[in-house]
Amino acid sequence: MTKIKEGNAVSTATIWTNGMVMCFDEKGEEIPEYEGFILDIADKLKDNCDENTKWSFGKWQEWVYEANFRWYWEKKKGDEPK
Repeated sequence: MTKIKEGNAVSTATIWTNGMVMCFDEKGEEIPEYEGFILDIADKLKDNCDENTKWSFGKWQEWVYEANFRWYWEKKKGDEPK
């Protein structure tokens, strides 16, 4: 799978309680190519996010919590999780 742009295309990603995902670039602009139901876009997210992507989990218009998925990319690179 090819990245849409060079470097880390997804700067921020939010997973909503209904399974939908919204992604933003470093300028805070939405990236429609990375939005949709989590199971449909999981491969895109795995290929285009890294340990610097900021993740959150929330319920639309109610609450949002920061999530730490850094361990996934550390494991993917072969590093020991911290």
